Amino acid sequence: MAYCLCGCGELTAIAKKTSLRNGTLKGKPGRYVHGHNARGQRGEAAPGWHGGKRRVQGYIAVFMPGHPAAQVHGYVFEHRLLMESILGRFLDPSEYVHHINHVRDDNRAENLALMSKSQHSSHHTTDLWRSGRMKPQRRQLAPSSVSAIRERYFKGETIRELCVSFSIGETTARRVVHHKDAYSR
Repeated sequence: MAYCLCGCGELTAIAKKTSLRNGTLKGKPGRYVHGHNARGQRGEAAPGWHGGKRRVQGYIAVFMPGHPAAQVHGYVFEHRLLMESILGRFLDPSEYVHHINHVRDDNRAENLALMSKSQHSSHHTTDLWRSGRMKPQRRQLAPSSVSAIRERYFKGETIRELCVSFSIGETTARRVVHHKDAYSR
């Protein structure tokens, strides 16, 4: 038996297997009591401390454990902190801080915009449509419109004329006219 290296004074268990990761040898006492290896190593005392900042999914997070919006490990996104300092108040969880140029770690004040959840979602959905990474959902035509389009087409109206009259695309008009099962319910 040996004493825990964290300084608690407890005796460590005998290792059941050799582990290079934990630095233990089978049959020899371990270095720490289970869970004690990180004791007292939060914040500046932690071996991986990098000035209280880290990256989380491309965003910069700042260590502020007392902040109302702090996550489980005490970090708050820097862009939210900057917007709070600009506004002079804490942000509501329903308020979103948008990066105008879409660069997640560009936290300059002129690159940040405060939005509601619906505004933020709408903005990003529009961007996805424009970039071609997401296609807009097809608008459902009313059954009366489908039958009217078919009637007018078979009376001699062109596809282009139908598109203008019903505010639909050429592909939609062709599907309605030529593929009866696609728009019938």
